Amino acid sequence: MAGRGFAFKRVSVNLSAVEFRHWGFVEGVRTVLSESGLEGRYLDLTQRILMEHADSAASVLPKLKMMALQLAVDDFGTVYSSLSYLRQFPIDILKIHQSFVHQITGDSDKSPAVRAIIAMGKNLKLRVIAEGSVTQAQLAFLRSRHCTKGQGYLFSRPLAADQCAELLGMPTQEICREPVRQQTTQRTAVPALTAMSGSSRL
Repeated sequence: MAGRGFAFKRVSVNLSAVEFRHWGFVEGVRTVLSESGLEGRYLDLTQRILMEHADSAASVLPKLKMMALQLAVDDFGTVYSSLSYLRQFPIDILKIHQSFVHQITGDSDKSPAVRAIIAMGKNLKLRVIAEGSVTQAQLAFLRSRHCTKGQGYLFSRPLAADQCAELLGMPTQEICREPVRQQTTQRTAVPALTAMSGSSRL
């Protein structure tokens, strides 16, 4: 993609518990960052990783932050746990699980979990991303609650490289107006929700 003139400003990578616990994980991340030259780097960790491997997280996460990485809690809200780890660990982003986003309708009273997570994130000075956005009604609700980032099929399904290049070449204000694209077998990461105003905001 870089050879075709596209420079990704943000790339988000999901981590598994197995990767996180590997003895060479931190050095492996350092090597990948050096070889790739990426500037905007995000790592997504699930709540379960943080809760079940708290000792490892306490040691590893500060080292990742020293590499200028942004750390996101993926699928937030799916695991019952103490929320103290949001202050204990150097977290930057909360990603609301899609099961909550799918409950959003035109009636805000039916979306208490989403409203609560957005408010909590803002109070903790964390950025909030809504996963699984698929309808304009959901988009409108998220904007009304000042949730400025999201991802989901409303913007694009997983794409092959050529289709990803086509999407990245579109004006950002047009992305959400496109019909939902057909899913392909080859997956390429798409920046988490580019949206309407010409930036990465909803």
